[in-house]
Amino acid sequence: MGSPFFSIIIPAYNVADFIRGTISAILSQSFTDWELIIADDASTDSTPEILDSFRHDERIKILLSDKNSGNPFIPRKKASDVASGQYIVIVDADDLIDSTLLARIFEAIMNEKADLVIPEMWRFSDSVDESFYILPKKEFDSSKLYRGKELVKFTLNGWTIPMAGFGVRREIYKEAYLRIQKSESDSIHADELLSRHLLILSQRVRFIDSKYFYRLNRNSVTGDPARLIRSGISTNRSLIKLCEAEFGKNSEEYNRALLQKTLFLLSSVLLLKNSGLPRNEKNSLIRAIESERLSTDISPVKDLISFPYRLIWRLPYKLEEQAMTLISLIKHK
Repeated sequence: MGSPFFSIIIPAYNVADFIRGTISAILSQSFTDWELIIADDASTDSTPEILDSFRHDERIKILLSDKNSGNPFIPRKKASDVASGQYIVIVDADDLIDSTLLARIFEAIMNEKADLVIPEMWRFSDSVDESFYILPKKEFDSSKLYRGKELVKFTLNGWTIPMAGFGVRREIYKEAYLRIQKSESDSIHADELLSRHLLILSQRVRFIDSKYFYRLNRNSVTGDPARLIRSGISTNRSLIKLCEAEFGKNSEEYNRALLQKTLFLLSSVLLLKNSGLPRNEKNSLIRAIESERLSTDISPVKDLISFPYRLIWRLPYKLEEQAMTLISLIKHK
């Protein structure tokens, strides 16, 4: 038996309510030359038992961990290390895919020699019958063949394009992982940094109108405010360094990354205020936000920030918190 064309990678952690549906969506694909590698990240629910029930299918490989890594980046890396397909397809354990997704990715690869193929993203909560379109944004021209590097700007300060359910050449995926530092891989946003590296490394990128269904999961690890803030700070810092190295400090990409970091630090003030965290942890996060703010020169993007937020940026944390709260109340009236 030769190597499959696709290696589908799914990181899994406590997804007993969803994983059967995700696997079923893959088993239902019209294109059948694939292997499925599921890396369970030490689940504490019945996920491992559910995965065991699929071991009879020789196309499905189950990888189990004794210790939870804390984010999907590391189990994805473990799965990619044993992947044998020419292309890797990334699917999350609580999401679903259209039955034609693999066939449409394969078609784009054959017709365009694409390194990276990106489907549409649709969001749903309980049923895909109630899903709605999210990305790419309608103003984006998804009919063109792109160089990946020119797409990076569309992922900064808001996502204009999706980076989920994509198929990417295996060599590119492995190279992108090598570019992530150990300190960066611990972040819950590490996958977002990986996405930019994938784009930079891909010479030919094609968008297709097959659907990737993203589930709105309220139990996601990104609901942890402390981890969200710390990871956001470190990942935004890494993105700015990446954009400076790849595009230069005077580039649109650098300015977009800087603006994204600035707005994240401002929004973190409200997130922290409403977090309910213990005082010691909250104070530690306040110091982290303040330190990052003091070391950030926003002069290249100050004209892109509204006057109230430019003013708030200069305030001590306590006054900044009060001002952000007041603006939030006004906006919601």
